[in-house]
Amino acid sequence: MSVPQSLSEPVDRPPESRWTEWTILSAVVTLAVLVGAGRLPQQAKIPLVLPVGLAALVGFGLGLVADRWRLAPSRRANVVVAGCVAIALVLNAVDTHRSLAAFIRQQPPPQRPDVAGIDQGFRDLLEQGGLADGEGSVSPDDLRRSLELQERRTAQLLSEREFLQTFRGYLVFRVPREWGVWPEWACALFWLAEVGVASLVAGRVCEFQIQPVPGSSSRPAVG
Repeated sequence: MSVPQSLSEPVDRPPESRWTEWTILSAVVTLAVLVGAGRLPQQAKIPLVLPVGLAALVGFGLGLVADRWRLAPSRRANVVVAGCVAIALVLNAVDTHRSLAAFIRQQPPPQRPDVAGIDQGFRDLLEQGGLADGEGSVSPDDLRRSLELQERRTAQLLSEREFLQTFRGYLVFRVPREWGVWPEWACALFWLAEVGVASLVAGRVCEFQIQPVPGSSSRPAVG
C-alpha cells in the first residue's frame, strides 16, 4: 500500500506563510531596535560595541521565536536576520546623519572677526596709518597677521561645519576623539566592517537557537 506524499513529508514542516510572518516580524523588530538606538545619547553609542551587542540580542530573540515556530532550515533564518540587521544599520546611519546635520544647522555659525566692529576699527587705523612702529606699540605687521589668523580660523570652522553636515563628515564624527584622528577612508571602512560584523553575528546567533525539525535533514551549522 503506497503512502500518500503529504504523509511522507515532515509533519512539523511550517507553511510558507509562517516564514512570511516571521520575516516581517524580524524586519520590524530589527528596525525598531537598531534604528531606535540612534536616538541614544552620544556617550552610549560606542562604535562596534553597541551595534554588535544589539545585533546579537536581536538575533538571539528572533532565533528563539523561529525555534518555537518550528522554522527550518535555520540557515534561511540566518540570512534573513543578517540582511535585516545590515539594512537597519544603514538606515540608522542615514537617520543619525540627518539628525546631526539638522542640529548643526540650528546652531549659529562662527562669526567672522569684523562682525563685532573691533577688527574693522583696527583695519581703519591700519589704512589711515594710525598705528606707529615704536616701543610699546603694536606693530602693524603683527596686527595684520593676527587679523589674518583670525579670518583663517573662522574660515576653517565654517568649513568644518559644512563638512559635518555631509555623510562623510558623520562617519568621521562617530569615531570617538579618544581613538585618535582617523582619515576619512579609514572611518568609512570601519563603518562598513562594523555593519558586516554585526550582521554576521546576528545571523549566527539566530541560527544557533533553532533546533532541527523532527523528520527534517536540515540542522543548524555549528563551528
